[in-house]
Amino acid sequence: MTQLPVLDESKFESIKGEPRAVIFKHSNRCSISSNAHREVSKYLKDHPESEIFLIDVVAQRPLSNAVADHLGVRHESPQILLLKNGSVAWHISHFDITAKALQNELAS
Repeated sequence: MTQLPVLDESKFESIKGEPRAVIFKHSNRCSISSNAHREVSKYLKDHPESEIFLIDVVAQRPLSNAVADHLGVRHESPQILLLKNGSVAWHISHFDITAKALQNELAS
């Protein structure tokens, strides 16, 4: 699977000001999340210019909760959040996370 850059608190603060950022909330204890990680990896293989930041919801529980609170989106895992200028423009979770769904939304 593709190694994703890990999101930390300082990086979250900086990407909130960017025109676009993508966050992937992942748990390595969950088979659904492992499947979603494979789909994210598949998408990134075809779109190496894309950057998707990882939050490990087990190891980074406080950050995961803070992101959910700040963005006003209920925490789910796995979950993809597309931010545009610091606001959630799109999000999906669980089996909806596919390379095709990412392609359809992130290519626009």
